[in-house]
Amino acid sequence: MNAFKAKLLDDMDAEFGVDTMIEDEKKRRAENIQKKKRQQKQKSDTAGLVVGHSKEDFLEGNETVLVLEDRDVLAEGDEVLVNPNIVDNTKYAKNAELRKKKGSYQPYPEESLDDYGVQKAKTVLSKYDEELEGEERQMFRLDESGEVDLEKERQEMLIRKNLMMANKRLESIENQKYRVASEFYTAEEMISFRRPSKKKDGKKLRKRKVRVLRADDLVPEETTQEDEKARALRLAAHKVGSLAHKVKQETAAEVD
Repeated sequence: MNAFKAKLLDDMDAEFGVDTMIEDEKKRRAENIQKKKRQQKQKSDTAGLVVGHSKEDFLEGNETVLVLEDRDVLAEGDEVLVNPNIVDNTKYAKNAELRKKKGSYQPYPEESLDDYGVQKAKTVLSKYDEELEGEERQMFRLDESGEVDLEKERQEMLIRKNLMMANKRLESIENQKYRVASEFYTAEEMISFRRPSKKKDGKKLRKRKVRVLRADDLVPEETTQEDEKARALRLAAHKVGSLAHKVKQETAAEVD
């Protein structure tokens, strides 16, 4: 019975290649162990080294080959790791910036801000700052494991960007999309044609009082004795004046 089971297992191994799978798994584990050992050794060799670039140059996550920077034999200081392509790109950007600075004189230059949105101190001749103070170079140091936390740097970069954009107002330069003209105005368009309502200051406007005639107003008022006397005096005075004018005309005619 045992011999039959042993033969059956041997047949299965020969048919499905179980022994081969076990051997492949052992080799894979051994290769992973050797790879980890090489990585640990490499990390220990690069631990604490200085990288001669900004962290922002590595935020894309692409694989970048770094080499030791050329330096004098008697030069002191730490060894610096650089990438030739990044060095060339940095020089090109620097030359373009210098060409801008060497233009015409600007009595009121634009404000320059640092990474945290704080205004930098103004200098009289900014295009000569590098010759006087030396080249400003961005560098960072690797940690004990020979790595750098790029995720943390991304978050810090986002914070710096938000600080810079906090006091800025963005305007869209996109034109309004074309649309088919309609024969009738919409409700929103009609609202735009309304005149703005004037605010009332609370003062009451003075209105003219209109007198309404009634039937009693059409009845003639009763005349008193004093009214008749005054009317008679006015009539007599009118007659006397007319008579005096007539006499004056006749006298003038006789004299002629």
